[in-house]
Amino acid sequence: MFSRQSIIFISIIFIIIINTIVLIISAKNFLSFKSSQSFAVSSISFIEKHINKSLLYVRNGFKNYFMLVETEKENKQLRQQLYDKEQELNFCKEALRKNSRVKNLLLFQTISQLETEVANVISRDFSSWFNTVTISKGSKNGIKKNMPVIVKKGVVGKIIEVYPNYSKVLLITDKNSAVSVVDQASRTNCIAVGNNFNSCKLKYAPADYKLKKGNTIITSGFDNVYPKGLKIGYISEIKEDKNDVFFQDIVMKTYVDFNLLEEVMVVLKTP
Repeated sequence: MFSRQSIIFISIIFIIIINTIVLIISAKNFLSFKSSQSFAVSSISFIEKHINKSLLYVRNGFKNYFMLVETEKENKQLRQQLYDKEQELNFCKEALRKNSRVKNLLLFQTISQLETEVANVISRDFSSWFNTVTISKGSKNGIKKNMPVIVKKGVVGKIIEVYPNYSKVLLITDKNSAVSVVDQASRTNCIAVGNNFNSCKLKYAPADYKLKKGNTIITSGFDNVYPKGLKIGYISEIKEDKNDVFFQDIVMKTYVDFNLLEEVMVVLKTP
């Protein structure tokens, strides 16, 4: 396929050829009817007029062609500059959002008086077998196995594997996770066991204890992993199980939305 520039150039050459043919035919027609000196002057004037028109058209054509080439070049540069600025703006927006999230984490650290290390979530595994995330801090940053991992909204999980530059976190929603918790209103102790994405089951809550939907569940501190008083979730469902007269069947919705995790805090030391 021809480029636009090639088409313009070919068109200009074509116009020159057509005009030349017209001049030759016109000259012959004039010569067949006129033979006097006045005819020669008129013929020359006629030819000169058409040549000037053709030259003017060609000159304008080339001028327009080069203007189009230059304009296209400038447009391409402007489009690239616009793209670069949009990317730069996007990076700035992301940096501002991250700064805001980290600022909230550090503020929570000050209020809770917990010694923590902020880390980025660098990968995640929400498979049917495991609910884990990998964070950007490891043994070089003082991270150790079984350290709690939290965010401002609540408990995330605990460290299960540690490497020099990164660590793996077992989320509280994993079926292998068990956290000692207490119902903040009734003070009923139970165990939060991973159920599925963003939820846990509360095990061993006595049937005669009055737990209610919406009650906040916090860590009890009895498992020697999570500090006492950290929010973990709220009761979203209480199922009636006539086959179990001793314990209630309770579902807890986590305060943390694990799909939105980007930065976390590893609790290095409790007060």
